[in-house]
Amino acid sequence: MLRVRPERIARRSDDLHNRGVDTHLAQQTPSEPADKYQWLEDVSGERSMAWVKAENQRSAKVLESDPHYAALEATALKVLESPDRLPIPSINGDDVYNTWQDTDHVRGILRRTSLADYLSRQPHWQTLLDYDALGKRTTRNGSRRAAPASIRETKMCLVGLSAGGEDAVTMREFNLKTGKFVEGGFVLPRAKQDVTWVGQGHSAGGERLGGWNPDQSRLSVRGEALEARSAARPGQRGLPRRGD
Repeated sequence: MLRVRPERIARRSDDLHNRGVDTHLAQQTPSEPADKYQWLEDVSGERSMAWVKAENQRSAKVLESDPHYAALEATALKVLESPDRLPIPSINGDDVYNTWQDTDHVRGILRRTSLADYLSRQPHWQTLLDYDALGKRTTRNGSRRAAPASIRETKMCLVGLSAGGEDAVTMREFNLKTGKFVEGGFVLPRAKQDVTWVGQGHSAGGERLGGWNPDQSRLSVRGEALEARSAARPGQRGLPRRGD
């Protein structure tokens, strides 16, 4: 009679199971092929821009060959560039702010008027920041991303400036009263980010590494490098509430 110890059977069973798992995993996870479009990560590179230009020309050829294209394009431009369209307001106390784009301001202007004047038939707007003029002086195109500060006394806002119109922006503090960028003010490095005011000396920023939800949040303190502040991950606590 052959007697086999139970522990030897268990070890043998585990060996067979593990070998089966290893074989299954080897079949399910083959080596990933190299990404043949990796070079497109260099979004401003010569090769990438040439590829984009060629693809745009190929698409335009198909679209423009449609007999309805010219009329639809003219109608769309007429609506989008109409001086009679409603200026979307951003209300801050007794002031109304608006970013306006037209044929003369392709990148747009940040402008302001009073709430009472905005409700009139012909508002009298004051231009605070001309993104087209700014783009000619710098290598960055302007696109305002953040609303004026809710702290009414400071009359500040954070303006997002992008290079070539990309999603990532560099945030700079802008004085709405003087119409100038603040010397020594907040400057948040280029990133896909959303920013809000916490207090007069603080702003909180959320940086998105993918998707729409922030991957991390930091509290920016005036006069202190952002990198010096620890990052709070989703689900963590540590950022102060507004007004703290």
